[in-house]
Amino acid sequence: MKASLNISNSRTEYPFHMLAQAQIYIASDETDSAGIYLRKAIQSTDTHVATRAYQLLAGLYEQNHTNEQTYYAWKNYEQSFNNVAGVANSQIIAQRYQEELLKNENNELKLKKNQQDIYLLSLSLVLITACGLWYIVYSRLRKKKIISEQQLKEQELKNQVAQLEKERQLITLRERATALREQLFRHLSASRKIPSLSGGKTKESQEDNKSRLTSEEIEELIQTVNEIWSGFAERLKEAYPLLRTKDIAFCCLLKSGISTKDLASIYYITPSAISQKKARMKREKFGAGDDSLSLDDILNAF
Repeated sequence: MKASLNISNSRTEYPFHMLAQAQIYIASDETDSAGIYLRKAIQSTDTHVATRAYQLLAGLYEQNHTNEQTYYAWKNYEQSFNNVAGVANSQIIAQRYQEELLKNENNELKLKKNQQDIYLLSLSLVLITACGLWYIVYSRLRKKKIISEQQLKEQELKNQVAQLEKERQLITLRERATALREQLFRHLSASRKIPSLSGGKTKESQEDNKSRLTSEEIEELIQTVNEIWSGFAERLKEAYPLLRTKDIAFCCLLKSGISTKDLASIYYITPSAISQKKARMKREKFGAGDDSLSLDDILNAF
């Protein structure tokens, strides 16, 4: 009791003091005071102290014949004892695990040392063999490299010649296609009224600058444009659903290269009105807000 009082001010030893005080009161048969100290000892974070306090408190309740309190005290004691046992088992298992871990580490170190010895011996053998084969391999590779470079230069030269030939053929085909389109446009009945298609100022245009085309002539021109540029009208209608039939006809006239002056004559409006019509159609029907591209640029690239 004296030793317990000397360390009663220590927070670490306080639960032990409460438990010792309770045991003294139990020995003195002062159960009420013992119960007070035991309940304080139960609140300890030390599981051993709390377990012993539950056990003593359950014995006091049995002496006083308080069955319900006795039941819960023994139940708490059992839970606390199981916790203490679990912690002890965990510590034992952890200690055994550390021992096995040390053994495994020692075995791994030995194994690594053996592997390093084997690796050094193997590396030495590989280096000796590699030094013997290096000169032969290097000579063959150098010879192959020289041959490959020569073949590559020859292939590049052949590719350049083939590319030039393809470009020449493409230019020839484009020139023929342009000539065929111009010849086809000149056979249209509308070409006699439109200098842009006939290649110069026609007799009709000299007599009457207001050379309005008939609906049949416009339909014939649209059909010709559609055939020359692979379904131009159908593709245009599919890509831009807001275009009406008369808008498609106007786009086909632009695609065929008819000048603004001739368009003004066809539609009986001024050239400035044609320019405004192009800008409005580009903005409203094509949804193009880029000022760097005109409607003619869009149609030529389509």
